[in-house]
Parts: sequence; C-alpha cells; structure tokens
Amino acid sequence: MYQVTKHHTGGILKGLDTTETTSVAWKVGQVVKRAIGGGSYKVVKVEMTDASSLASAIELSKREILADLESGVLCKECIKSFSDLHTYVDANEYGGATDENNPSSFEMVGVDFWSRVQDAVNMWIENGFKE
Repeated sequence: MYQVTKHHTGGILKGLDTTETTSVAWKVGQVVKRAIGGGSYKVVKVEMTDASSLASAIELSKREILADLESGVLCKECIKSFSDLHTYVDANEYGGATDENNPSSFEMVGVDFWSRVQDAVNMWIENGFKE
C-alpha cells in the first residue's frame, strides 16, 4: 500500500494538498487529469506503507552487500558505515532502489522509504554486519 500526497492544480480543490492510501504505485511528478469535475493534480509524495516491503528492501540490500564483500568488490575492513560503500559502488542501488521493475524503486516510493532502508542497513554495518 502507498500513502500518496496530491497537489491539486485544477478543479474545486485547486491549490490544496490531499493524502490518500491506495494500492496504486503512483510516480512522484505524475500529473492526473480527472474525467469527472475537470480537476487535475500532481503527485508530490509517495510513501510505501507496507512494512513487509520495507523489510524486503533491507534484507535484499544486506544480501547484495554480503555478495559484494564475498566477491571482493567491497573491503569489509574499510566499510564502517553506509556512506563508506560509496567509495566502491553506487550504494543507492542496493535493495532494488533503481530497478524499474521493482514496485519499491526510488522512482515509485521516493526518498523517505529509501532513507529508512539505508538507516537500517547503516546500523547493521555499524554492528559489524550482524543483526
């Protein structure tokens, strides 16, 4: 499920922001023109509310990091925080964040979701890659 914030650009709600929970994975920046009432809105924020998706992104990130450690792409002794990963890779891609086919991709759910993923992964790294 997604929490979607819409900025109304036309119709009787023009200028107002509204929020709704929906199963539709809207994209930030998407403009929708409503057939009924002639109004339109722009999607300004999308947050994933499904905790299992958050947990899945965190676990996938961890598996991908462990695979990179094992293959030698990353230096375990050199990685003390999430930001250290950027020395070796584009760490923002872990967990499927840039995968267009992933309903949890950055483009679909935005910054807040992925900040929570990266915060959780950072704690895991700071704990020596242990739960």
